[in-house]
Amino acid sequence: MYFTNRNQIFFKEAIDNAIEHCRYVWPEEGVGAIIDDEFVPYENEAESLINNFIITNEDFYQQYKEGNVQCLIHSHEDYPHASMNDQIQQAEMDIPFCIINFKKRSVTHVIFWGRQIPIEPFKLRPFFFGVFDCWSLVADWIKIKKSIIVPNPARKFGFWRKGESVFERFIEDECKPYKYIRNVREFKEGDILFYKIHSSKYINHSAIVHENNKALHHFHNKVSAEYPISFMQKYIECILRFDPYWNDYNNPKCLWEKI
Repeated sequence: MYFTNRNQIFFKEAIDNAIEHCRYVWPEEGVGAIIDDEFVPYENEAESLINNFIITNEDFYQQYKEGNVQCLIHSHEDYPHASMNDQIQQAEMDIPFCIINFKKRSVTHVIFWGRQIPIEPFKLRPFFFGVFDCWSLVADWIKIKKSIIVPNPARKFGFWRKGESVFERFIEDECKPYKYIRNVREFKEGDILFYKIHSSKYINHSAIVHENNKALHHFHNKVSAEYPISFMQKYIECILRFDPYWNDYNNPKCLWEKI
């Protein structure tokens, strides 16, 4: 049995057909779309069929322009993560994406994401970088609890080990609806916690203070879960706290959106 979203909005037959198509072209990346509740396969016209997909089919783009593409689906071979290109393409096209991940022809994940996809429960999410990871968990909590869409930077898998900047830009953003808290030992529900775990340069993990003085975390290759705030507390670099009096959502420079 494979990992998938607990909230499903597409017909099982369409997903089963997508899986069979992608298994048929394995180990190349299969690609297709759900249109009118049915899976439609398309030819992958990328130069490297193992690590990329490109659709040039005119029918697909006509369906996309008319708003008929319900979900774009492609497969990975033993790469259970959304790549930088996957994240960027999904944000640009603004339609649901799905990745079917295989390992030796066996399906391990069928993962959907996009603003049209229902938000998953906060706990027990499978780790699928770029879709279900530490920042996705924080962003979903804020969307549900505060009706705010937070910035969602495209990020490379393993950035937390490579010393790359991901979060700094919007932590320092003067337009943000959050206040910078200097005392890293005072917590309130809804505080965003940023960590430098075994790192001295860039922030490489985030969490959100949930209920009963617990923090929601989603660590690499673990399901999302609550931990005591004291867990990893020594690595907290800074805290952002929601400012209920802030009202600058119409500022074109603001990276945060009000629903």
